Amino acid sequence: MAKVRIVDNALIVTSSTKLEVIKALQKFEPESLVLINQETKDEIFVVREGHIAAFSKFGTVFTGENTNGQATLTLTLPTGLPAEDKETYVEETYGHAILNLNYLELQIAEHEDALIAAIKDIKDSITVE
Repeated sequence: MAKVRIVDNALIVTSSTKLEVIKALQKFEPESLVLINQETKDEIFVVREGHIAAFSKFGTVFTGENTNGQATLTLTLPTGLPAEDKETYVEETYGHAILNLNYLELQIAEHEDALIAAIKDIKDSITVE
């Protein structure tokens, strides 16, 4: 489950998924980083690793990792927002994204072990002479 922190005017989102796993899935199994509406089969949320942080109801772009390797992103909240209104602002603005990210993290966890094993097999099968 993702954790969301507000520090001054910064919104910090930390995924329960490691950034290296997101990068590997993005490279080898990108469909596992997409949340699909089961009724309409439409893509409703996507997670990626990139250079510019993004967090909306449509998807998330993580730009770094914490000391434990978990994917992180940092956004700036509107300046002048009173401290007592920040939590409400984040809930109303990013609540849908937080919910979708949590659903997608469960989906990613299902693929993570198999992916790590497959990557290890790929590396083991490569011989440099």
